[in-house]
Amino acid sequence: MESGIDQDRVFLTAAGRWTTRAGFGCSGLMGALSRRESLVLLSAAWDAGVRHFDVAPAYGHGEAESVLGSFLAGRRDEATIVTKFGLEPTGSSKFLEIARAVARPLLRKASGLRPRSGGKSSRAPVRAPLDPRNAERSLMRSLRALRTDRIDVLLLHEAEAQLLPDDGMLAFLENSVRKGLIGAFGIGGGSNKASDMFQSRPGYCPVVQRDWSLFEDEVPHYPGSDLIVFGVLARHRRAPTPVDGGEVPRIVPEVILRATALALPDSIILFSSRNAAHVISSARALTDATLDSAAGYLLASAGRSPVPPVAHKP
Repeated sequence: MESGIDQDRVFLTAAGRWTTRAGFGCSGLMGALSRRESLVLLSAAWDAGVRHFDVAPAYGHGEAESVLGSFLAGRRDEATIVTKFGLEPTGSSKFLEIARAVARPLLRKASGLRPRSGGKSSRAPVRAPLDPRNAERSLMRSLRALRTDRIDVLLLHEAEAQLLPDDGMLAFLENSVRKGLIGAFGIGGGSNKASDMFQSRPGYCPVVQRDWSLFEDEVPHYPGSDLIVFGVLARHRRAPTPVDGGEVPRIVPEVILRATALALPDSIILFSSRNAAHVISSARALTDATLDSAAGYLLASAGRSPVPPVAHKP
């Protein structure tokens, strides 16, 4: 390992701490899954070495933060928690119990599916006003649900410049960092919204979390910001063409994940699955050098090449 470089970890400059390159997206927790089933997935991610967990108040109809907080009890100092503000959950506990009872047999039938990055509830969350008062209430609820006194990164969920009429929210976020309630803040959402926010409101963007496809999107470039990507498996249906007349290797999700890690070596890469075995294989793939030959082929077919990581000082 080169000095200052860890192939398994990424330095979050805004938060001033190291975390794992592999991040588990908690959008699939609860919802159609029981608490026990959700804890099994978190245990699988933890046992595979994941220490970065991405959650939001809207995930799991408002229950994902609670189950993550329960899981991390006694482990908090080892984990990096990212949660969000801006979207609120819908649905009731009774509705959830009925939905889970209906969905479980369907999920068991689909247990052979490969990992996907989605997994969000079909009941759309609602937009919360992006103002300091609502943000403070949401942050306090998240701290209680997660059983912690500090969020490592708080993201504005699907933020758009027109939803921020002034910089009151920015002042709230900066003050929350000074108070030690959050380590850093940023934005999280679709690539177009993220790029627009970075251009028009860069002060909100010490951390940028956005979707990214190895096959379809330009390499994200947000100078001075930490980058977290999600959705890397969502658009992988396009088959690569042979390179130098060679045979096209079988492209499996693990190869896509490893290729993404090689293309974005200083970024955290989120994945999500409701299958514990796929959680483990996805987490390990991101740092599995034995996949580099196939991953390099995939990068070449997409017109890209591996990028050396940058050395950081903690």
